[in-house]
Amino acid sequence: MWTRAHAAETGLDDIGHVGTTQLACRDHHGHEVDVIALDRASLPRGKGASVTLLGEAKYTAKPRGIADLRRLEHIAALLAERGYRTSGTAYALFSRAGFSEELRGSADRG
Repeated sequence: MWTRAHAAETGLDDIGHVGTTQLACRDHHGHEVDVIALDRASLPRGKGASVTLLGEAKYTAKPRGIADLRRLEHIAALLAERGYRTSGTAYALFSRAGFSEELRGSADRG
């Protein structure tokens, strides 16, 4: 998986367990998370686990946009409500079709 093999190249060097998950949500039908990575000290489903990375992977013809980033932020907030530490969580979007101008601009601004 890219996350484990290449995350350190992008400055994410505290990657432990990596997987996928599904998360219930009152406002939506739930969320399927394509990539969730915990720090090395955290165990899956462990109390207070620290989420290093949340990611979304899409192999579609539509470029990924700011709505995808907002969705990941929403998922991080849901995880925080459940006791996960997400204050330092990085977000990753993987896309076959690239990214919208608005999303690229957001990335440039940090």
